[in-house]
Amino acid sequence: MRRLLALSAPVLAAGATLWAWPPGWPGGTAGPEAPPAPAGEPVGRVAFADHAAYFEVTADQLDHAFAFRNGLDRPVRVSPRPSSCGCLVSSPEKDVYGPGETGSVRASLRLAGKPPGIQKYRIALAWAAEGGIESGTAETEFAVNNRPELVVSPDAATVTLVEGVGPKARVEVMDYRPAPLRLGTPATSSPRVRAAVVERPDVYRPGWRHVIEIEAGEGLPADGEFRETVVVPHDSPGRPPITIWVTVRLEGRIEVNPSPLYLRPDPGGGLVGRLYFRDRLGKPVSVTPPDIPGAAFTVADAGPKVAVTVRLPAAGPVAAPVLLAFKVDQPCVRTVNVLVRW
Repeated sequence: MRRLLALSAPVLAAGATLWAWPPGWPGGTAGPEAPPAPAGEPVGRVAFADHAAYFEVTADQLDHAFAFRNGLDRPVRVSPRPSSCGCLVSSPEKDVYGPGETGSVRASLRLAGKPPGIQKYRIALAWAAEGGIESGTAETEFAVNNRPELVVSPDAATVTLVEGVGPKARVEVMDYRPAPLRLGTPATSSPRVRAAVVERPDVYRPGWRHVIEIEAGEGLPADGEFRETVVVPHDSPGRPPITIWVTVRLEGRIEVNPSPLYLRPDPGGGLVGRLYFRDRLGKPVSVTPPDIPGAAFTVADAGPKVAVTVRLPAAGPVAAPVLLAFKVDQPCVRTVNVLVRW
């Protein structure tokens, strides 16, 4: 039976519970106060008091203070080391601690969008004794059992269109409460995107599963990228509507890589580089190079991806970039401009 440890109210965010280490995990207990001499820790260094903290969290964020003690007979200066995850931010209360003084590192773990289950995290604190004689790193690990009531995956969607054609984006909403919420009709920030709830739960999987489909709408620009939002209302009191960030990318059918093309010196003289033309819809393409005096182009066999070797005469040290216009036939003849540098 796991034993619930007593904590002061400011230590944990709402929805977080700190337990003794569960069966099967390395032994240890957690607590907000560092003892005068941590059990099992050698005297004469900086060490954390919590070595196996375990949290059960239903909120989107966990905030906790991890206690440590300066076991040296002289002051130490401390600084946070990078955490084991970009979602975890930690910082000590101050920079310098006297001999035997206790302190704490405030840690904030962002859990929004993370899947349910147990994950382990690590925080580290670099320390250096006064006079620079001794230094080291104090580390502690803790485990979090993420038990969110609602998971939106992904919380940001991307819709990519190639000449107006592209798949819809799908967003899954999993509700882990006993009774599922009811989703309303999605609202979009503009007519340029459309959204609809296409699947509603009929069985607990575990979790009640909803699926939202997002697609491009009307009034789209010719190319480029823009962002919109989808807001989905529901019947859960006290919980804000579900917000999904949507990126819409409008791409031409022919992809050129690299662009710009950087030429390098050719052992045979002049400058050389290689371009690749690809039809994003997977159809064969035919490439016709420009007619430029002194330039040479070698085109590989036609297919969904065509390689073109470009050779130009040697240029001076301050030569200006060159714009090459290739003719690409798929599905009709069009001009593709390529910037060339060296």
